[in-house]
Amino acid sequence: MLILSTACAVAGSVAVNAADPVYSVNVVGYVNMTFTSNQFKLFTNPLDNTNTIAALFPNLTDNDVGSHIWQWTGSNYTHIVYAGSGYNGWVHYSDLSDANGFTLAPGQGAFFLSVNTFTNTFVGNVLQGSLSPQLMKGFTQIGSMVPQAGSVVDLGFAPQDGDSIYKLNPDGRTYANYVYSADATNWFNRANISQPEVPTLDVGDSVWYHSTTGTSWTREFSVK
Repeated sequence: MLILSTACAVAGSVAVNAADPVYSVNVVGYVNMTFTSNQFKLFTNPLDNTNTIAALFPNLTDNDVGSHIWQWTGSNYTHIVYAGSGYNGWVHYSDLSDANGFTLAPGQGAFFLSVNTFTNTFVGNVLQGSLSPQLMKGFTQIGSMVPQAGSVVDLGFAPQDGDSIYKLNPDGRTYANYVYSADATNWFNRANISQPEVPTLDVGDSVWYHSTTGTSWTREFSVK
């Protein structure tokens, strides 16, 4: 996965009664993400654009018919499938109704099961400012709202005692499970509970986050 800043669009405007101009800066970039055939991938949209599934995956063809996406809503899955040109793209699995307008905002996670191995290029704006995605009580599929790799500490997670993270392993079928201890103020991999281990995310990774109480993941982010 790769993030490159491709352009900076700078628009200046003068605030009323202010001596200095006020500027807003949009940083546009792209992220290349590989999806492996017949292997589940927990991913998130790393950049902000129209965020519809048709716009996020614009280059699928009839050879990709049968690729699936599942997004957890808190009580069940929204399940859509790529049905190709005969159905104008994406449809809801339950009734084959149009699903091209299904959205995946930055930070929202989902499963992708691809028929073929391919590299998708996500293009859009890097979100900046005060970002506060909600972590519902129970399970949430979630990743970083900005295209950044690092530990969940570096990415701003503020866990409560007993919160858990389930990170999908590269085999696409098993998970590494981490739990947070408030007493030790650290994360631990349940496979080796005696040694602290903080889970890490690559750009565009999503995880299952189990919150004991429900909270928000608040962070400030700006591109220097």
